[in-house]
Amino acid sequence: MKLGLKIKLVDDGKVIFEFPLDIREWKPEALQHELEDIETGMSNLLEIHDILSNETRMRMLCEMVKSLDCRFGELMENLDANQKTISSSLQRMLQIKLATRIERHPREVHYAPSQIGFTCLLTCAMMRRMMIEVKKLGGELLE
Repeated sequence: MKLGLKIKLVDDGKVIFEFPLDIREWKPEALQHELEDIETGMSNLLEIHDILSNETRMRMLCEMVKSLDCRFGELMENLDANQKTISSSLQRMLQIKLATRIERHPREVHYAPSQIGFTCLLTCAMMRRMMIEVKKLGGELLE
């Protein structure tokens, strides 16, 4: 069975790139180029995946997106997590630019998702939906 699902990156109505979800729909050169790009940016991808593969950090990012900015104490309370966990997770998110620190006053600091952080969270949502659709169409990418 051939899978017809594709992901499109579109900017102002113009398709920037199209990602077929069936390996048979890729031109070998294009797939090779994408794999080389993954290898080139591997360390950055692994940092992002490390953040997104941890339930508390994912929940923190979701919480920041829900409110568009959160105070440290709100994150601790809403996630029922301790200070050390929130602090170390925020530092990692800030370091790789998934979150931003907003200082309103010296003692009033808020945290918000960066555009990259928001995009990463949406990518996770998209991946979840893609897996659901692939399963509906037969369960496997290659049959």
